[in-house]
Amino acid sequence: MTTFRTNTGHTVKAATIEEAIEKVTTDLIIATGEHAGCKMKIHSSERFTVPRHKIEAVRLVLEPDLPDFIARLIPDMPTLESPFSITDTPQEGSKYEIENPRPGFGNFIYSGEWEAIATEHAYFLAGCNTVRDNHDLNQLFIASLNIKDNLARGTIMCGNSVNGSVHVRGQKLPTK
Repeated sequence: MTTFRTNTGHTVKAATIEEAIEKVTTDLIIATGEHAGCKMKIHSSERFTVPRHKIEAVRLVLEPDLPDFIARLIPDMPTLESPFSITDTPQEGSKYEIENPRPGFGNFIYSGEWEAIATEHAYFLAGCNTVRDNHDLNQLFIASLNIKDNLARGTIMCGNSVNGSVHVRGQKLPTK
């Protein structure tokens, strides 16, 4: 039996990655598109993976204390500060580049790692999809979180790492 760690910091014991995947689900609820209202399963393995679905948006319901939640995802990160920046508030249908602090590495997040981007509007969590058999190692899932009433909600969007930058399909964020 091997212990696998999920994206939420929980662990599951299983003989194989496939078995671990079957044991793990999340609180991600699909908010729009043909699968609206369905729960989305997140794969758990040594490398954090996300199943490929054509999802327009996903609503996140996270723990009330977001800094503590992020601290558990990234134990070594002392604050919410991040080297990543976005030029301005994303507008629906637009593309924005997020600077890659590790030029030459392709994906700006290593597999299994998470970072937080603090803006005046929201926090951004960024994770890398590392599903190896679909040859789509550059696909990223970006969660834009709105903090309101001590609850974090937001959307997940996807982008691709191109020449050291990440092009994100932007969605307008609610202001504080």
